[in-house]
Amino acid sequence: MRSHALIDGNKWLALAATIAFLGVNGRRLTLSNDQAYKLIVEVATGELDEVASIADRIRRGSEARHL
Repeated sequence: MRSHALIDGNKWLALAATIAFLGVNGRRLTLSNDQAYKLIVEVATGELDEVASIADRIRRGSEARHL
């Protein structure tokens, strides 16, 4: 078995992509590290799997960036 360079890499890359997407759209993530981890794990395990629910959690956990 090979070791993975990134532990939970897909989850963390998904979070990084979410942060980048929000940034491109003028928003920033305001979730705590624990809240962001919980969100990503819930999506990855299928506990949270409806797009509208995921979008709502991201919407509530982000705010407009002030330039």
